[in-house]
Amino acid sequence: MADEQSDQAVSFGPYTFEASIGELRRGRRAIRLTPKAAAVLSTLVSRGAALVTKDGLFDAVWPGVAVSDAALTSCIQELRDALGDDARRPRYIETVHRRGYRFVAPVPEARASRG
Repeated sequence: MADEQSDQAVSFGPYTFEASIGELRRGRRAIRLTPKAAAVLSTLVSRGAALVTKDGLFDAVWPGVAVSDAALTSCIQELRDALGDDARRPRYIETVHRRGYRFVAPVPEARASRG
């Protein structure tokens, strides 16, 4: 069974992220993300405020592939740049030193479509 949240757009702050197509928008403006950065954002958003370990991100985004921490760090930096976020005062992605990352912006609960 497919993950329902991955099929829905999620809004936080002035942004909307559509995980199924990896598209981030601010209003009507699309913000270009690499596929790996979109996958990292999708994983973080899907876990809400829960800590996502580095290993958890590697397993979700690079399954079965050995990659360095630099690959993940690069994706996180790309996301922070796209979101106008600051690692020292995060509004969206918080670094949990030596452990992983947490998506800290409030995300409304996914609701079933009415009909």
